[in-house]
Amino acid sequence: MELGFETIGNATLIVHDHEPVLVTDPWVQGSAYFGSWGLSHPVPEEQGDAARAAGTVWCSHGHPDHLNPASLPLFRHARILLPDHVGGRIARDLTRDGYRVEVLPDATWVPISDRVRVLSIADEGQDAILLVDVGGELVVNLNDAQDRGWGSLVKRVIRSFPRSFLLRLSGYGDADMIHFVDDDGTRLPSLAQLRREGGFEVGADVARMTETFGATHFVPFSSFHRYQRTDSVWANEWTTPVAEYERGFASDRVT
Repeated sequence: MELGFETIGNATLIVHDHEPVLVTDPWVQGSAYFGSWGLSHPVPEEQGDAARAAGTVWCSHGHPDHLNPASLPLFRHARILLPDHVGGRIARDLTRDGYRVEVLPDATWVPISDRVRVLSIADEGQDAILLVDVGGELVVNLNDAQDRGWGSLVKRVIRSFPRSFLLRLSGYGDADMIHFVDDDGTRLPSLAQLRREGGFEVGADVARMTETFGATHFVPFSSFHRYQRTDSVWANEWTTPVAEYERGFASDRVT
């Protein structure tokens, strides 16, 4: 790829400028959460090679589907960029383990290559987002972060680009707060179950969200895992099938 980006795996963005120059949250092999999570789709060899060849890695936060312990050793050659999180634990631990770490200043454009630059914003939830200027077009990597004050800045930046791609967690919401039982051990309905059984339209939600930010395109992201351990495989019933992303999607402003 001469200039552009692709997404793969759960929350992995690969940016190219003549060659792969940046990869985010690379989970390209192994599992997460003590073997409970696997990738829902295989990583093709071409994309896996591109991810590993990138000279710069950005990791949003410490959850193992983003800072993946099985994949991280593949990037010992790379420059590791981190958000400016309070306490600096991730930066300190990776530096101790021999990685070449750089903490990015908040809300500041930093060049990655001739035609690619990034702007990182950490938040009080110890998560972070990344805006990527790819030759004058904007990739807005919100992974699974919640707006904790950065939304207005993101919208202002989006307005300054003619074309923008919003990458963000979406779907029924199976990943958090799903395993509750009553005093008798009966599983309680989760948000994901209530949404799916109640006719929640993922596509309609995606269109509204993207229009609110003012982006021109949406890319499903930070949502592609499966449950594989014997005590969590039941949760696959509440993951979001890819086909659901178009159900209810209607917008004259968003692709």
